[in-house]
Amino acid sequence: MADCGTRERARVVVLGAGPSGSAAAAELARRGWPTLLVGRSCDRRPNIGECLPPGIRPTLEKAGVWDAFLRAGHTASVGIRSSWGSHEFADRDFLLSPYGAGWHIDRPRFDAMMRESALCSGAEWLECVALRDVEPTAEGWRIQFSTDSGDCSVDTPFVIDATGRASVFARRVGAKRIAIDRLVGAAGCFSFGATFSLMEPVLLLEAAEDGWWYTAPLPEGKLIAVFLTDADFIQREKLTQPDRWMAQLASTTEQSRRVQEHGLTLDGEIRIVQAGSSFLDCVAGDGWMAAGDAAASFDPLSAQGIMSAINSGLDAAHAAAAWLSGDRKAPVAYADRVRCGYAKYLTHRSVYYRIEHRWLNGEFWKTRHALPSVLSARGTSACA
Repeated sequence: MADCGTRERARVVVLGAGPSGSAAAAELARRGWPTLLVGRSCDRRPNIGECLPPGIRPTLEKAGVWDAFLRAGHTASVGIRSSWGSHEFADRDFLLSPYGAGWHIDRPRFDAMMRESALCSGAEWLECVALRDVEPTAEGWRIQFSTDSGDCSVDTPFVIDATGRASVFARRVGAKRIAIDRLVGAAGCFSFGATFSLMEPVLLLEAAEDGWWYTAPLPEGKLIAVFLTDADFIQREKLTQPDRWMAQLASTTEQSRRVQEHGLTLDGEIRIVQAGSSFLDCVAGDGWMAAGDAAASFDPLSAQGIMSAINSGLDAAHAAAAWLSGDRKAPVAYADRVRCGYAKYLTHRSVYYRIEHRWLNGEFWKTRHALPSVLSARGTSACA
């Protein structure tokens, strides 16, 4: 761990120890670049669980964590059952995938695995409470942190910002976050006992008038249920109140049946998590770049979150290594890849939402049927 009593110099600083930051730090360390990974060992975000498609396997293999992932005890998923664009439910069986099953994961456990991979690859670790200041220097950046042991500063020629939607470093150097929508998830967790083994290991997805729901079994006898809708609807309908949230759940078809059939008990409070699509107008500059959700975030409907985060972290690591080796155009090329990839995502997002046509006059669906026009020629670019 970096000594906060002295000023350390790191070759590369990676801010954020989620999947993107950890993947970037591991890749840089494996390539021989001295790397400092900065974050928190205990993730304080709500754990609402996540579902990974079978296609996650090549990404985890590329990140060098596939075997560790298999040992971590996540719950296999055999497919997705959805009511989208019709009252009928359709099944998509993962057994037809060349990669086998999908996965319902315990997110803190997954993040800890990714962080451990980075440290085992040779990255140094700094437990950080907050980023206090960023200052440009003749050779790069001086970053000041608050830690449990006091304040410290680190000098570095290159920074990868993997701090999630907060984009902490990028915003400090002038980048702006552009929101496509105000999608949030209102999540409740159910506990049950003996009937857990009887629950079908599928992700159940169901469109509703004011948004859409998904439920999925998680490790250790839990079921997560999340209502995805706009933030103002959550506020107006007071869906942070368990009874109001349960009333919304009761209006669904298969989701409510799943809960009732197993006699599930709501465990704890309703948690609100950010789920909207948004991106930085500037994802890279001289001596820095943003990766993962810090660069661009995805609608959970796309099932791209973790896969995109890891791939983005690996791509950022390759671009950072190229820049450190003298290729000053690497950040621009990286930004172009981010922009093109996000433009494709927005097109696919619009197409998929337009499949649902039962509530054409509803505000939630109407705003998502149109293709966003926010990716201008300057959008998601490299900073001069």
